[in-house]
Amino acid sequence: MTLRVSIIQKNKSKGIKTWYARIADPRQGIEVYRSLGTTLKGQAQYLAAKALEDFKHKEVDITLERAFSEVVKDRELRGYDSKTMYMYNQAFNMLFELRDRLVAEIRPEDIAGVFAKKCENLGPGSYNCRHQYCNAIFSYFVDREWIVKNPMKKVPKKKTVKNKFPFFWTVEQVNAILDHAPNPEHRVTWALMAFAGLRKDEAANLNDADIHDGYVHLVGKGDKMAKIPVSSRLKTELERYGKPLPHIHSLSGTVKVAARNAGIEFQGEATNHRFRHSFASNLIRAGADIKSVQMLMRHENVEITLNTYSHLLGADLEKAVDRIG
Repeated sequence: MTLRVSIIQKNKSKGIKTWYARIADPRQGIEVYRSLGTTLKGQAQYLAAKALEDFKHKEVDITLERAFSEVVKDRELRGYDSKTMYMYNQAFNMLFELRDRLVAEIRPEDIAGVFAKKCENLGPGSYNCRHQYCNAIFSYFVDREWIVKNPMKKVPKKKTVKNKFPFFWTVEQVNAILDHAPNPEHRVTWALMAFAGLRKDEAANLNDADIHDGYVHLVGKGDKMAKIPVSSRLKTELERYGKPLPHIHSLSGTVKVAARNAGIEFQGEATNHRFRHSFASNLIRAGADIKSVQMLMRHENVEITLNTYSHLLGADLEKAVDRIG
Protein backbone atom coordinates (compact mmCIF):
# COMPACT_ATOMS: atom_id res chain seq x y z
CA MET A 1 0.00 0.00 0.00
CA THR A 2 1.40 3.39 -1.02
CA LEU A 3 0.94 6.88 0.27
CA ARG A 4 -1.54 9.07 -1.61
CA VAL A 5 -1.76 12.85 -1.80
CA SER A 6 -4.48 15.28 -2.84
CA ILE A 7 -5.11 18.97 -2.26
CA ILE A 8 -8.00 20.55 -0.41
CA GLN A 9 -9.08 23.94 0.90
CA LYS A 10 -10.13 22.50 4.23
CA ASN A 11 -11.05 25.86 5.80
CA LYS A 12 -12.94 27.24 2.80
CA SER A 13 -16.21 27.41 4.79
CA LYS A 14 -14.50 29.92 7.08
CA GLY A 15 -13.43 32.10 4.16
CA ILE A 16 -9.83 30.83 4.25
CA LYS A 17 -8.66 29.80 0.76
CA THR A 18 -5.26 28.32 1.69
CA TRP A 19 -4.61 24.94 0.08
CA TYR A 20 -3.57 21.91 2.11
CA ALA A 21 -1.93 18.66 1.10
CA ARG A 22 -3.99 15.69 2.32
CA ILE A 23 -1.67 12.69 2.66
CA ALA A 24 -3.39 9.34 3.17
CA ASP A 25 -1.38 6.57 4.81
CA PRO A 26 -3.26 3.25 4.34
CA ARG A 27 -0.78 1.40 6.54
CA GLN A 28 -1.84 3.32 9.62
CA GLY A 29 -5.32 4.14 8.35
CA ILE A 30 -4.79 7.87 8.85
CA GLU A 31 -4.82 11.14 6.94
CA VAL A 32 -2.33 13.94 7.58
CA TYR A 33 -2.78 17.55 6.52
CA ARG A 34 0.07 19.92 5.63
CA SER A 35 -0.53 23.62 4.94
CA LEU A 36 0.91 24.57 1.53
CA GLY A 37 0.86 28.31 2.26
CA THR A 38 -0.73 29.27 -1.05
CA THR A 39 -4.17 30.09 -2.43
CA LEU A 40 -3.17 29.24 -6.05
CA LYS A 41 -4.29 25.78 -7.15
CA GLY A 42 -1.50 25.18 -9.66
CA GLN A 43 1.16 26.09 -7.14
CA ALA A 44 -0.60 23.94 -4.54
CA GLN A 45 -0.41 20.85 -6.78
CA TYR A 46 3.33 21.31 -7.19
CA LEU A 47 3.87 21.88 -3.46
CA ALA A 48 1.68 18.88 -2.57
CA ALA A 49 3.98 16.56 -4.52
CA LYS A 50 6.95 18.01 -2.64
CA ALA A 51 5.11 17.60 0.69
CA LEU A 52 4.52 13.93 -0.13
CA GLU A 53 8.22 13.37 -0.82
CA ASP A 54 9.15 15.07 2.44
CA PHE A 55 6.66 12.88 4.26
CA LYS A 56 8.11 9.72 2.69
CA HIS A 57 11.62 10.67 3.80
CA LYS A 58 10.42 11.00 7.35
CA GLU A 59 8.94 7.50 7.19
CA VAL A 60 11.58 5.04 8.37
CA ASP A 61 11.38 1.30 7.75
CA ILE A 62 12.22 0.30 11.30
CA THR A 63 10.94 -2.75 13.16
CA LEU A 64 9.36 -2.54 16.59
CA GLU A 65 12.26 -4.48 18.13
CA ARG A 66 14.89 -2.14 16.72
CA ALA A 67 12.85 0.93 17.55
CA PHE A 68 12.41 -0.24 21.14
CA SER A 69 16.18 -0.60 21.49
CA GLU A 70 16.37 3.12 20.72
CA VAL A 71 13.85 3.80 23.48
CA VAL A 72 16.04 1.88 25.92
CA LYS A 73 19.13 3.86 24.90
CA ASP A 74 17.26 7.14 25.31
CA ARG A 75 15.92 6.25 28.77
CA GLU A 76 19.30 5.03 29.99
CA LEU A 77 20.95 8.25 28.83
CA ARG A 78 18.30 10.17 30.77
CA GLY A 79 19.22 8.23 33.91
CA TYR A 80 15.97 6.30 34.41
CA ASP A 81 16.18 3.93 37.38
CA SER A 82 16.19 0.12 37.16
CA LYS A 83 12.54 -0.18 38.25
CA THR A 84 11.36 2.10 35.43
CA MET A 85 13.51 0.25 32.88
CA TYR A 86 12.02 -3.02 34.12
CA MET A 87 8.52 -1.64 33.45
CA TYR A 88 9.53 -0.59 29.92
CA ASN A 89 10.76 -4.14 29.26
CA GLN A 90 7.51 -5.54 30.68
CA ALA A 91 5.60 -3.32 28.26
CA PHE A 92 7.70 -4.48 25.31
CA ASN A 93 7.06 -8.10 26.30
CA MET A 94 3.35 -7.35 25.88
CA LEU A 95 4.06 -6.41 22.25
CA PHE A 96 6.61 -9.17 21.58
CA GLU A 97 4.46 -10.82 18.89
CA LEU A 98 4.76 -7.60 16.87
CA ARG A 99 8.54 -7.28 17.25
CA ASP A 100 9.30 -7.91 13.54
CA ARG A 101 6.57 -5.57 12.27
CA LEU A 102 7.43 -2.12 10.94
CA VAL A 103 6.30 0.45 13.50
CA ALA A 104 4.52 2.41 10.76
CA GLU A 105 2.34 -0.62 10.01
CA ILE A 106 1.22 -1.37 13.57
CA ARG A 107 -2.42 -0.46 14.09
CA PRO A 108 -4.47 -0.05 17.27
CA GLU A 109 -6.32 -3.31 16.62
CA ASP A 110 -2.98 -5.19 16.42
CA ILE A 111 -2.01 -3.91 19.86
CA ALA A 112 -5.47 -4.51 21.31
CA GLY A 113 -5.25 -8.11 20.08
CA VAL A 114 -1.98 -8.91 21.84
CA PHE A 115 -3.11 -7.04 24.95
CA ALA A 116 -6.27 -9.17 25.08
CA LYS A 117 -4.20 -12.36 25.02
CA LYS A 118 -1.41 -11.32 27.37
CA CYS A 119 -3.48 -9.34 29.89
CA GLU A 120 -6.49 -11.61 30.19
CA ASN A 121 -5.80 -12.35 33.86
CA LEU A 122 -4.44 -8.94 34.85
CA GLY A 123 -6.45 -6.58 37.04
CA PRO A 124 -7.15 -2.99 35.92
CA GLY A 125 -4.16 -1.57 37.81
CA SER A 126 -1.56 -3.90 36.27
CA TYR A 127 -3.20 -3.70 32.84
CA ASN A 128 -3.29 0.09 32.81
CA CYS A 129 0.30 0.31 34.05
CA ARG A 130 1.49 -1.68 31.02
CA HIS A 131 -0.76 0.43 28.81
CA GLN A 132 0.92 3.57 30.17
CA TYR A 133 4.42 2.34 29.33
CA CYS A 134 3.39 1.13 25.86
CA ASN A 135 1.91 4.56 25.28
CA ALA A 136 5.24 6.15 26.26
CA ILE A 137 7.08 3.85 23.82
CA PHE A 138 4.91 4.84 20.87
CA SER A 139 4.99 8.52 21.89
CA TYR A 140 8.77 8.29 21.51
CA PHE A 141 8.27 6.90 17.99
CA VAL A 142 6.06 9.90 17.19
CA ASP A 143 8.73 12.29 18.51
CA ARG A 144 11.29 10.61 16.26
CA GLU A 145 8.81 10.95 13.35
CA TRP A 146 8.85 7.21 12.70
CA ILE A 147 5.06 7.31 12.91
CA VAL A 148 2.56 10.14 12.65
CA LYS A 149 0.05 9.16 15.32
CA ASN A 150 0.31 7.08 18.47
CA PRO A 151 -1.81 3.92 17.99
CA MET A 152 -2.03 3.43 21.77
CA LYS A 153 -4.43 6.40 21.93
CA LYS A 154 -7.10 4.15 20.43
CA VAL A 155 -6.39 1.14 22.65
CA PRO A 156 -8.82 1.34 25.60
CA LYS A 157 -7.75 1.08 29.21
CA LYS A 158 -9.53 -1.12 31.74
CA LYS A 159 -12.04 0.59 33.98
CA THR A 160 -11.12 0.50 37.64
CA VAL A 161 -13.68 -0.09 40.35
CA LYS A 162 -12.38 1.78 43.36
CA ASN A 163 -13.20 0.38 46.76
CA LYS A 164 -15.15 3.00 48.71
CA PHE A 165 -13.15 2.38 51.87
CA PRO A 166 -9.47 1.39 52.19
CA PHE A 167 -8.56 -2.17 53.11
CA PHE A 168 -6.46 -2.65 56.23
CA TRP A 169 -4.72 -5.36 58.24
CA THR A 170 -5.52 -6.07 61.87
CA VAL A 171 -2.71 -5.77 64.42
CA GLU A 172 -2.41 -9.58 64.39
CA GLN A 173 -2.08 -9.61 60.61
CA VAL A 174 0.52 -6.84 60.68
CA ASN A 175 2.52 -8.85 63.24
CA ALA A 176 2.39 -11.92 61.00
CA ILE A 177 3.63 -9.95 57.99
CA LEU A 178 6.47 -8.39 59.99
CA ASP A 179 7.48 -11.85 61.18
CA HIS A 180 7.84 -12.86 57.52
CA ALA A 181 9.79 -9.79 56.39
CA PRO A 182 12.76 -10.84 54.23
CA ASN A 183 15.24 -9.04 56.51
CA PRO A 184 15.42 -6.68 59.54
CA GLU A 185 15.65 -3.64 57.25
CA HIS A 186 12.27 -4.31 55.65
CA ARG A 187 10.73 -5.14 59.03
CA VAL A 188 11.68 -1.86 60.69
CA THR A 189 10.62 0.18 57.62
CA TRP A 190 7.20 -1.49 57.60
CA ALA A 191 6.92 -1.00 61.37
CA LEU A 192 7.33 2.76 60.90
CA MET A 193 4.37 2.70 58.52
CA ALA A 194 2.21 0.36 60.60
CA PHE A 195 2.83 1.91 64.04
CA ALA A 196 3.43 5.58 63.21
CA GLY A 197 1.42 5.96 59.99
CA LEU A 198 4.38 7.05 57.88
CA ARG A 199 4.09 7.02 54.11
CA LYS A 200 6.48 4.75 52.22
CA ASP A 201 8.91 7.52 51.19
CA GLU A 202 8.79 9.06 54.68
CA ALA A 203 9.74 5.74 56.26
CA ALA A 204 12.43 5.05 53.65
CA ASN A 205 14.09 8.45 54.14
CA LEU A 206 13.91 8.66 57.94
CA ASN A 207 17.19 9.06 59.86
CA ASP A 208 18.07 8.17 63.46
CA ALA A 209 18.40 11.89 64.26
CA ASP A 210 14.72 12.32 63.34
CA ILE A 211 13.64 10.22 66.34
CA HIS A 212 14.17 11.91 69.69
CA ASP A 213 12.31 13.01 72.83
CA GLY A 214 9.78 10.23 72.30
CA TYR A 215 8.68 11.52 68.88
CA VAL A 216 9.29 10.94 65.18
CA HIS A 217 10.09 14.32 63.61
CA LEU A 218 9.75 14.66 59.84
CA VAL A 219 8.84 16.93 56.94
CA GLY A 220 5.74 15.35 55.45
CA LYS A 221 3.46 15.87 52.48
CA GLY A 222 3.27 19.49 51.36
CA ASP A 223 6.57 20.23 53.18
CA LYS A 224 4.71 20.33 56.51
CA MET A 225 6.57 19.63 59.73
CA ALA A 226 5.15 16.67 61.66
CA LYS A 227 5.68 15.26 65.14
CA ILE A 228 4.37 11.75 65.83
CA PRO A 229 4.60 9.99 69.22
CA VAL A 230 6.68 6.82 69.32
CA SER A 231 4.40 4.10 70.68
CA SER A 232 5.72 1.38 72.95
CA ARG A 233 5.31 -1.11 70.11
CA LEU A 234 7.30 1.02 67.66
CA LYS A 235 9.96 1.57 70.31
CA THR A 236 10.27 -2.21 70.68
CA GLU A 237 10.72 -2.59 66.91
CA LEU A 238 13.37 0.16 66.79
CA GLU A 239 15.28 -1.38 69.71
CA ARG A 240 15.03 -4.80 68.09
CA TYR A 241 16.60 -3.43 64.90
CA GLY A 242 19.35 -1.65 66.86
CA LYS A 243 21.21 -0.17 63.90
CA PRO A 244 21.13 3.09 61.91
CA LEU A 245 17.82 3.22 60.05
CA PRO A 246 17.98 1.81 56.52
CA HIS A 247 16.90 3.69 53.42
CA ILE A 248 14.99 1.05 51.45
CA HIS A 249 13.01 2.24 48.44
CA SER A 250 12.29 -1.05 46.62
CA LEU A 251 9.49 -2.39 48.80
CA SER A 252 6.55 -3.12 46.52
CA GLY A 253 7.21 -6.74 45.59
CA THR A 254 8.47 -7.83 48.99
CA VAL A 255 5.32 -6.94 50.94
CA LYS A 256 3.25 -9.17 48.63
CA VAL A 257 5.63 -12.07 49.24
CA ALA A 258 5.68 -11.50 53.00
CA ALA A 259 1.88 -11.34 53.20
CA ARG A 260 1.61 -14.54 51.19
CA ASN A 261 4.21 -16.34 53.31
CA ALA A 262 2.43 -15.20 56.49
CA GLY A 263 -0.55 -17.33 55.42
CA ILE A 264 -3.13 -14.72 56.39
CA GLU A 265 -6.44 -14.23 54.60
CA PHE A 266 -7.48 -10.71 53.61
CA GLN A 267 -9.33 -8.79 50.92
CA GLY A 268 -7.66 -6.41 48.50
CA GLU A 269 -3.99 -6.10 47.56
CA ALA A 270 -0.91 -6.26 49.74
CA THR A 271 0.67 -2.81 49.35
CA ASN A 272 3.00 -0.68 51.42
CA HIS A 273 0.36 2.06 51.79
CA ARG A 274 -1.92 -0.50 53.40
CA PHE A 275 0.29 -0.33 56.52
CA ARG A 276 -0.61 3.36 56.87
CA HIS A 277 -4.31 2.61 56.46
CA SER A 278 -3.92 -0.14 59.05
CA PHE A 279 -2.40 2.35 61.49
CA ALA A 280 -5.46 4.62 61.29
CA SER A 281 -7.97 1.76 61.20
CA ASN A 282 -6.50 0.01 64.22
CA LEU A 283 -6.44 3.27 66.18
CA ILE A 284 -10.17 3.75 65.54
CA ARG A 285 -10.93 0.12 66.37
CA ALA A 286 -9.05 0.57 69.65
CA GLY A 287 -11.27 3.53 70.57
CA ALA A 288 -9.18 6.55 69.53
CA ASP A 289 -11.27 9.64 68.77
CA ILE A 290 -11.45 10.79 65.17
CA LYS A 291 -9.71 14.13 65.83
CA SER A 292 -6.68 12.36 67.30
CA VAL A 293 -6.57 10.03 64.30
CA GLN A 294 -6.73 13.03 61.95
CA MET A 295 -3.75 14.65 63.68
CA LEU A 296 -1.70 11.44 63.70
CA MET A 297 -2.48 10.78 60.05
CA ARG A 298 -1.73 14.44 59.26
CA HIS A 299 -4.87 14.87 57.19
CA GLU A 300 -5.62 18.47 56.23
CA ASN A 301 -9.01 18.35 57.95
CA VAL A 302 -11.13 15.93 59.96
CA GLU A 303 -13.61 15.48 57.07
CA ILE A 304 -10.94 13.59 55.12
CA THR A 305 -10.46 11.22 58.05
CA LEU A 306 -14.20 10.78 58.52
CA ASN A 307 -14.83 10.13 54.82
CA THR A 308 -12.01 7.58 54.70
CA TYR A 309 -12.64 5.66 57.92
CA SER A 310 -16.28 6.33 58.86
CA HIS A 311 -17.24 2.70 58.12
CA LEU A 312 -15.18 1.63 61.15
CA LEU A 313 -17.03 4.05 63.41
CA GLY A 314 -20.34 2.44 62.46
CA ALA A 315 -19.15 -0.89 63.83
CA ASP A 316 -18.97 0.65 67.33
CA LEU A 317 -22.48 2.15 67.39
CA GLU A 318 -24.07 -0.76 69.25
CA LYS A 319 -21.36 -0.62 71.94
CA ALA A 320 -21.84 3.13 72.27
CA VAL A 321 -25.60 2.75 72.84
CA ASP A 322 -25.08 0.04 75.44
CA ARG A 323 -22.93 2.42 77.50
CA ILE A 324 -26.04 4.40 78.52
CA GLY A 325 -28.25 1.37 79.03
